[in-house]
Amino acid sequence: CTYCSPQVASVGLTEEQAKGKGPPIERLKTSRVFTVSGKEFKVWLNDSEVMEFARGGYPGDPDKSELKKGRPLSQTGKQFGVAREWKLPAAEDVVAFTRSLNVKKSQSVYSPVFHDSDHPNSLKRGLPGDVIVTFKPEMSATEIRSWAKNKKLEILRDLPIGKNVYVLKTGPGIEALEAAESISSAPEVQSVEPNWWREFSLR
Repeated sequence: CTYCSPQVASVGLTEEQAKGKGPPIERLKTSRVFTVSGKEFKVWLNDSEVMEFARGGYPGDPDKSELKKGRPLSQTGKQFGVAREWKLPAAEDVVAFTRSLNVKKSQSVYSPVFHDSDHPNSLKRGLPGDVIVTFKPEMSATEIRSWAKNKKLEILRDLPIGKNVYVLKTGPGIEALEAAESISSAPEVQSVEPNWWREFSLR
């Protein structure tokens, strides 16, 4: 430790001193940039993990998962309530992979595992489907439902967290992000966000 006046202290190595000591951290390499509600944001994709969400409940027997049929997969050991995480045997295009799974009729839907940074141990996100849309306050409920019908979008429910806040149905995974990006460009929409599932961290 080093001490000085005024009270300043430092313990351990600086970042520069720590470089080259210990095993290197594998960073996530694949990222996607999206513009939603006029704001650009970036997410990183984990190319060796997939998240499974049961339709309307909790994932059942992992050995009966559509994801495991004909594939040498193993669970990562993490079950997050309504979500189950799977480790792929090798890195691959998880966007295309989950799209191919979601066209099948099964008891679950699948999403890539997203991160807010390129560190693989950062908190995770998944997209079981749907978007949360806030329409402009001057719009009536009738106008909103007419707008959704014209856009061929299904309103699932309204949320009692503010004026004109609705959940609209979309597909899971990257499709929900793409839908949010498309919907946000409509002049009737004030804001939109994918219905993220988020890993939480106890502090």
